[in-house]
Amino acid sequence: EVDATLVEREKPDAIIISPGSKWVVPDIPGKDRKNVVTTGQLIGYSRGFFKDKAQKIIILGGDLKGAESAEFFIRRGKQVTILKEDEQLWSGMNLQLQLMWSPWIAARQVPVYTGVTYEEITDKGVRIRTKEGDEKLVEADVVMIIAQDKKNDDLYKALVGRAPEVYLIGDGKNDANAWFDGAVHQGARAALKL
Repeated sequence: EVDATLVEREKPDAIIISPGSKWVVPDIPGKDRKNVVTTGQLIGYSRGFFKDKAQKIIILGGDLKGAESAEFFIRRGKQVTILKEDEQLWSGMNLQLQLMWSPWIAARQVPVYTGVTYEEITDKGVRIRTKEGDEKLVEADVVMIIAQDKKNDDLYKALVGRAPEVYLIGDGKNDANAWFDGAVHQGARAALKL
């Protein structure tokens, strides 16, 4: 593991850091219920977790993790509904990914609600307020909360000044969902500076 002690010992000429982002679960009333799973929890579960447990799944969030999660469940015969607080469904995704996911989701007639407010997660689903101001309960067996990506620059700050050149790349750099695409391009640009 890289830390300030290792850098002091090795004395590198340059450091390029891509720590990834920190995952933050939004504060939604009811998020601690038994029918709720987060992105991080899902990654740790076995593939069979949702086999018998759920037929209807709500995904809270429509970024890349939300799109990939929707595909994962739909390909396993689940009924998926996507709820998003932003007006734009695929915010933060590059155009190529948006053009891939939009028709895929539409062809499978996945219900999508954008511009909503999450009022509460209940045992029966998610109570939302639509952009028109109507309150509605969207029913589901399981609610999956897509963790939000937040800046992760702690290691970068600890290493600045310990090498002649220190670069922070990828989604650890900002909240703009740089993901792998940004990390690859930013990494290439940083390497070309060396």
